[in-house]
Amino acid sequence: MVGSKKIAQALSKIKCVFAASLRCAVLLCLLICVLIQPSYAADKWLSVRFKDFLVIGNANEPDIRRVGRYLEEFRSAFAMMFPKVEQTSSVPTTIVVFKNDESFVPYKPVYDGKPANAVAYFQPGEDVNYIAVSQALSSPSVIFHEYVHFLTREGSGALPIWAREGLAECYGTFEMNGRQNEFTLGRAPETHIATLTEKPFLPLKTLFAVDSGSPYYNEAAKQGIFYAESWALTHYLILGAEGKRRSQFVQFLTLLGRGDPVEDSFAEAFQTDYGTLEDELRDYVRKRSTWPMLKVAARETIQVDVRSLKTTTLSEAESEYYLGDLLLHINRLGDSETHLQNAISKDPNLIPAQASFGILRVRQRN
Repeated sequence: MVGSKKIAQALSKIKCVFAASLRCAVLLCLLICVLIQPSYAADKWLSVRFKDFLVIGNANEPDIRRVGRYLEEFRSAFAMMFPKVEQTSSVPTTIVVFKNDESFVPYKPVYDGKPANAVAYFQPGEDVNYIAVSQALSSPSVIFHEYVHFLTREGSGALPIWAREGLAECYGTFEMNGRQNEFTLGRAPETHIATLTEKPFLPLKTLFAVDSGSPYYNEAAKQGIFYAESWALTHYLILGAEGKRRSQFVQFLTLLGRGDPVEDSFAEAFQTDYGTLEDELRDYVRKRSTWPMLKVAARETIQVDVRSLKTTTLSEAESEYYLGDLLLHINRLGDSETHLQNAISKDPNLIPAQASFGILRVRQRN
């Protein structure tokens, strides 16, 4: 009897251990299944077709509509100020609105083997233009900044990066004044003022030499002063000095656009040297409490009513296609392939995914 009792107790312990192990194994399997679920399983991707572009995203519907409305209003204001600038494109434009930076990171351009330190970007293409942005932004100015790049895409290729970014930063400060037809441009961003107050200015020769591969353009520790000074110099040349430098700025950009050397173009346009303009810029930034702004009253309303626009839920195949195509356009071919293959496996008849996959294969062979 004693032996039988001990055997029964041992068997009971074995059963308890086995049951506990089984529960752990099941829990582990469930955890693994959750971890390997593709991103679209947790996210609903929506799309809204606006007049001039398509807005898609895994952000919520109000945020997606808000981004589209901001851009439509900004486009109307820009068209009024610059009627000769082409507002449309020969290819469609898609705005991708990510719900947060965490979901945005896998779809950013790569710099030095890592996702670039970008809160948004504009990527032109021969078949489609993309603007990608996280909706978790404190200000729509970032979205306007990228749309300026889109609106000036035809003529900005010959401009130096500081001028492109400076113009985008200046016009990206677009704000409606609470009325349907009034807006302002030129507000001084507090982050730029703080940066310029705390850090030494870049010499203009250094600023003018920055290109797309420069650390000042890509690295978080150096981007701040580059963008701040690009904004400040552009703001000063357009709105400062009572307009005395404005025509010189236009002449400078014109000379650069036709390929003239930077130093020759600077001397001819501004009739001074780098040191003098550097002193003017420092005084402009550090010796003022108010900033000149441009206030505009349009004849017609530029506000946009988006309530009648239809929201569509994208299929899993469609969301995979858009993400794969975005990655294809920023040259992340391996990541693009994964998404495009997923799209095709879920919907073999999705023609855009098939077309992008064909382009991907051609680029992989080259």
